[in-house]
Amino acid sequence: MRKLSRTNRRFLMRLYEQFWILGRLRTQEGLGILAHRMPAKVVKALPGIRLYAPCNVLGEVISLPCNGEVLIVLHYELESLPQRVVNYVVAHEFAHVVLGHYGADFQYADSSLKHNDKPEEVATDRLVASWGYAASDHPMANDSEAMRREAQEEDRRVWEEVEAERQGRGGVSTDGPAGS
Repeated sequence: MRKLSRTNRRFLMRLYEQFWILGRLRTQEGLGILAHRMPAKVVKALPGIRLYAPCNVLGEVISLPCNGEVLIVLHYELESLPQRVVNYVVAHEFAHVVLGHYGADFQYADSSLKHNDKPEEVATDRLVASWGYAASDHPMANDSEAMRREAQEEDRRVWEEVEAERQGRGGVSTDGPAGS
């Protein structure tokens, strides 16, 4: 992975300063990958951004009229999805901001179309692809049960790596995650 520019490093640190992100390891990783892939000139042009966790969709962008900042909503359920899908959702929501898909003046051109067929969603996915994300990582391109199994397998591998490292240092053994 390439070294972060000063602009992108500051961008990432501002996002990480938001306290709720600390317990969201997959979301943190997704933000880190985005900071490496998003061009610095795009980062410089972003409005102020706040991240928020709970909602009933995986991601959403909302304009904050009081101060001109943009609120990106990232659902806690992202933590139960594979890292590649989390990375995509995080990038997708930031792409909506870059393309100006938020605020009181924004409306989908054709609300009769299915969500992923709307021109604004197609443009967003094109921008995400230009940052190096695979369309196959879009949550709509994946079976939800298969994604949950993949995430559980990722969790199991991480716990095994942590356990192997701990034992290699003579550390105390612990149980893995609940349900493993």
